[in-house]
Amino acid sequence: METAEKPETPRQYINHANIYATPFDVVLEVGVKGPPRDETKTTSLLVMSPQMAKVLAQLLSVSVQQWEAKHGEIKLTGQLMHAPSGGAQGQIS
Repeated sequence: METAEKPETPRQYINHANIYATPFDVVLEVGVKGPPRDETKTTSLLVMSPQMAKVLAQLLSVSVQQWEAKHGEIKLTGQLMHAPSGGAQGQIS
């Protein structure tokens, strides 16, 4: 019996993220921001339920806490984080 090879999962580097929310969905827009004119290229849109967004937020939080416990605090000096405007959108780049 032949076994089908599992397709390779694409990997992406990101240094830019936006979050958009509606009453039904949360959209995580990710991409790369860089030269020549600090242009941002969106590479993926992850659309999920608010419940899944909360699970993802908790998973990311625990992962960062574990990383910092092993390697030290991640300092965000020089990083930009724009607070959500109107409670519906946030941006990190």
